Amino acid sequence: MNKLPISICFFTSTKGHFKESTYAATLDHLNYQIPLSEFGALYSHIKISPGEEELATKMRIDLERRGFFVEDTTASWTRGAEHQVEYLKDMRKASNSSILNSQPYMLLLEDDSIMISEKVKLISVLSDMVQFLQSNQNITSTRFIRKPDFDGGVPVLQRESNYFYSPYFDFQPAILRFRDFFLANKVLEDNWENVVNTQCEMAMRLALNSLSRSKLNHIVWLPEYTHTVHLGIPNYLEVKKQYNL
Repeated sequence: MNKLPISICFFTSTKGHFKESTYAATLDHLNYQIPLSEFGALYSHIKISPGEEELATKMRIDLERRGFFVEDTTASWTRGAEHQVEYLKDMRKASNSSILNSQPYMLLLEDDSIMISEKVKLISVLSDMVQFLQSNQNITSTRFIRKPDFDGGVPVLQRESNYFYSPYFDFQPAILRFRDFFLANKVLEDNWENVVNTQCEMAMRLALNSLSRSKLNHIVWLPEYTHTVHLGIPNYLEVKKQYNL
């Protein structure tokens, strides 16, 4: 069986969700829908906080057991602007990975987001995302959205049957061309003095926008078709029960 032409780019940290069950739930839930072994490549980056090297070793062992190639970076950071900059540094490092570069497409995945596909199988959704990117070079991202975010009034540039075009890009699970991910990080690197003062998702959006001739370059699935659920929330135990995590 041919593997998907998609790599997983999985971001996590010792300060984050490995200490809770969200880290495992994210990967286990995905593996239940699509075995991780069916993806063309598996890459993970661990941000290590000083003094948490032992935990990082446990994380590496677990990720490698799941089939991931693991890189890490040690840095001290706090929530807020410092975290934003450190996250962009991690993405810049990932963009130089030969593992990710081995596949034409990548699934950008954080350690506390599960993908829910209620009407079709998730593998069909990811295949549709890839087809969008194959058929139109001006599209730079296709992604999921949280229902609360959509209900909160996300701008819609144009609406279709199962998806809409948004002026925004964020790190909710998304499929991108690896080429675009690499080039966007090069744009950010070349403009780093301005980037450090910009929210990280906004910075990546602006960089991706520079690679397209169209304002309709970010496709978002309508949440009634398929969506993502953020596990790092106060009612996590309720969500865990609801989705059998």
